[in-house]
Amino acid sequence: MARGPESGVRKKGLTWLRERYGGWWFKVHGSRFQTQGLPDVIGCTHGPCPHCGKEIDGLFAAIEFKRSDGKRGLTVRQFYILQQIEEAGGLVCVAKSVQDLQVVLEQHVEFKLVSPE
Repeated sequence: MARGPESGVRKKGLTWLRERYGGWWFKVHGSRFQTQGLPDVIGCTHGPCPHCGKEIDGLFAAIEFKRSDGKRGLTVRQFYILQQIEEAGGLVCVAKSVQDLQVVLEQHVEFKLVSPE
């Protein structure tokens, strides 16, 4: 895993997801053999939401972590991949902090992508 401003938040976010929601969460390790633009973390969970009690039936989520200083936003390719996941019914989140992730997942806020162009 690359060590940069995003790595600490990514690690905390992944730990929070596993502890709070259970299910299956995976850190995507990019390489030249990997499809470009994949989100940092993908996962799927089910069961009652720990926040509201609403039944979650196979929620697929894709999370992209970004720097809190806003210096590097989504690339066009990342936007395209997240848009495809969203259109297929998955939940997408671009998080600059664990709190961003909590808002999207716990409050079931509908996150709308904004094109990087």
